[in-house]
Amino acid sequence: MSNNKKKITWTAEKYQRLLAATIAAHPEIKINYNHVAAMFGEGATYDSIETRFRNVKREAKILQAEIESGSRPAVAPPTPRKRKLANGSAPSTPRKIGGAGRARKMATVEKTPVKQESTQEEDSIVAWSGSSDYSD
Repeated sequence: MSNNKKKITWTAEKYQRLLAATIAAHPEIKINYNHVAAMFGEGATYDSIETRFRNVKREAKILQAEIESGSRPAVAPPTPRKRKLANGSAPSTPRKIGGAGRARKMATVEKTPVKQESTQEEDSIVAWSGSSDYSD
């Protein structure tokens, strides 16, 4: 049932299978049923948690046997990164054409006026022409 094109519908059975797959993938983990019962709450006891995990461990053994027998691949198929086109190439990202989307107002920077100094050459030109910027 591992078809990577289908979306998983998460039911209670799928969650149990996920837990079983986790147990099968990590056989080195030893579960402390007393701690699990305390975390679970709702009156759960060591025995009730351990009994529930019997079913999960049984399913984990079945999943592990399927991998070892070769009826299911040991490696999950990779998640596709991009959708493929009919010709086999990946589609390009669509680009926005000007005017689409929200317009941004460019920040304006006010320039501080700079006082210009006159050079000696400019002073001599003004003196020679006999004109002055100052009126009396």
